[in-house]
Amino acid sequence: QLRKRLHRTFGVALEGEEGYDRATVMRALLTCYAEAPRRIRYERGVSVRAEMLDELLAEMELIHWPDAPRERPKISAERYMILQRPGVGDATSAKGKKETAKLQKYKRIWDKAVEAIEEIDKDFAERFTALAVTRAKGKKQ
Repeated sequence: QLRKRLHRTFGVALEGEEGYDRATVMRALLTCYAEAPRRIRYERGVSVRAEMLDELLAEMELIHWPDAPRERPKISAERYMILQRPGVGDATSAKGKKETAKLQKYKRIWDKAVEAIEEIDKDFAERFTALAVTRAKGKKQ
């Protein structure tokens, strides 16, 4: 992820073994951010149709959340998972196979979320690489 961000955001591609060393990649990324900090953007949100919200909520209520620990424990939510877009990583790796299986298991919420995004921004719907799905604290399953 960090290597991809370094390349996508700053055009820096680390070659060979150094490209896989987390400390090296992190130092390069921090150097780039120090030289060219992120711009702060303020965007006004766009409302999703009420019917689409109802459909999304219905799909969310059908999710059988995994009993495994949350993927991002510092996120303040009862449940949290990330679904990766197909074709983003190496589908033949162990991680890729796991992500593909997870996406298949939660395909209905993925498809409905993509449909909602397409209604608002077709270009972004084709470009986004992952979807975070959360359930707020205090909600019953």
